[in-house]
Amino acid sequence: STKTYNSITYSWSGFSFGAGGTWGKYQYSYNNSSWVDAGQNTSHTRSSLSPNTSYTLYVRLVDNYGTASAVASVSGTTNKPAVPSKGTVSASSITYNGAKLSWSGFSFGAGATWGKYQYSWDNSNWTDCGQSTNLTFTDKSPNTSYNFYVRLIDNYGQASGSATVSFTTKKPAAPTKGTVSVSTKTYNSITYSWSGFSFGAGGTWGKYQYSYNYSSW
Repeated sequence: STKTYNSITYSWSGFSFGAGGTWGKYQYSYNNSSWVDAGQNTSHTRSSLSPNTSYTLYVRLVDNYGTASAVASVSGTTNKPAVPSKGTVSASSITYNGAKLSWSGFSFGAGATWGKYQYSWDNSNWTDCGQSTNLTFTDKSPNTSYNFYVRLIDNYGQASGSATVSFTTKKPAAPTKGTVSVSTKTYNSITYSWSGFSFGAGGTWGKYQYSYNYSSW
């Protein structure tokens, strides 16, 4: 009649005595084990059960002469635990190509256990990461916004809601300057040459610019 993740309440009715018989008692049994007296009760709650598991109850009516009725039976399956609760996720140590993502505060529903964490970059395609509570990524593009998602999966395959954080990778370090020199001169021209400039990690072309006396570039 009612079920939780670790209990089932069974109810019965419709039994009757043969002519001349009277009380007696009800008796119940699990999986044809020993019979247990239930007096005149018409329900019984069995607790401390495993979640998402089927249990069968057998019931019979015994009259005042010790004669038992035929056995009635019913199977009931305990509920799964409540789904896990989501926690929070944060980003730190943000660089031009990634960040450290950390999460906490997730919890299992009563009766559930591990499980695993999963992460996603699109809240759709998920990657298992076991019981880790932080990951560092270094494969992202500079100066780009990302959404990162984490969820907790219990031992019944049930998922929590997705916790999410948004972060933007940094720009690469500015290029480093090189040197410029005069290579050739005439009475009305100068040829300049430069070398030794380099991009910061994660940077690429780009272009050179030149200016005379710090005028426009």
